[in-house]
Amino acid sequence: MGFDSIRSLITAAVLKGFFSAMSDLGRQLWEHSICCAIAAKQIAGDVGIQGIEEVFLAGLIHDIGKLVLFLRAPGKMREIVVLVNEGKSFWEAEQQLLGFTHAEVGELLTNKWLFTLTIEDVVANHHNPDCARSARELSHIVFVANSLCHKLGIGPTRRPEIDPYKLESAKVLGLGAVAISRTLELLAETIIEVKSAQ
Repeated sequence: MGFDSIRSLITAAVLKGFFSAMSDLGRQLWEHSICCAIAAKQIAGDVGIQGIEEVFLAGLIHDIGKLVLFLRAPGKMREIVVLVNEGKSFWEAEQQLLGFTHAEVGELLTNKWLFTLTIEDVVANHHNPDCARSARELSHIVFVANSLCHKLGIGPTRRPEIDPYKLESAKVLGLGAVAISRTLELLAETIIEVKSAQ
């Protein structure tokens, strides 16, 4: 087992502990994080990306800023989730109620924790992959994985109206309908396994 694999396992174990301390909301965030990581790894394989463990790690911690905000400002974040499930983007809702976003918080945290610039870039730009400086392709992968999780309602945010076959990031990656369908099926199976393991 390589260093990247060990780092991903340790990060996953630590995050699960943090999320578990938050009861129901923490469980939902954990489910979203682990499923996004698995979906990102699947997508990366489909488009021929190397460094699969870094892809998994990027998917796993893309929303680390949300963890911090839910721990520090749970009331505001619950209000934000309501607004998002009513149709606002997370970015808009966070700007409205906080004046900053979880992606900005996540970027600061990954920098402080000395993650690679690639991981920091993905965390900062997973909602706006075209703004990524050094990890644009990986940011697009995490964007698609994140969107598929939202489509299936994995996590606190539910966006059933997302059409995964029309995502701009999927087009940028050259991700076809068969690959997207396969990832959706994988996520549907994975969330059952994740829930049963808790």
